[in-house]
Amino acid sequence: MKRDPEGYETELRQLQRHFESSVFLFRQQAALSSSSSGGGGGETAKELGDLALFLAHVAPFYPNDLADLPDHIGGLLDTNARALPSGLRVHLVQALILLVNRKVNSCSIH
Repeated sequence: MKRDPEGYETELRQLQRHFESSVFLFRQQAALSSSSSGGGGGETAKELGDLALFLAHVAPFYPNDLADLPDHIGGLLDTNARALPSGLRVHLVQALILLVNRKVNSCSIH
């Protein structure tokens, strides 16, 4: 994706949709686990963290397509930081740091 950004635009869109679906699914599982004693979502959390890091790595090559990625990640951290599994929280923060270092970050986290 880094060598030929135009050649992978379709795959990028699929990954974006997958990321957004994973965020939605994770939030649904978190809401269910807070209302019941069951848990789960560990696999979803790992997948979500991996996707966030991957998209952060390729974000400089797709500035228009991934312009809202920092806001998605920041919003997830802002609303659920204490409830997130530590591994996911680490991956999301790493993704934000990567975006800041590459000057892709447009979110404002307080």
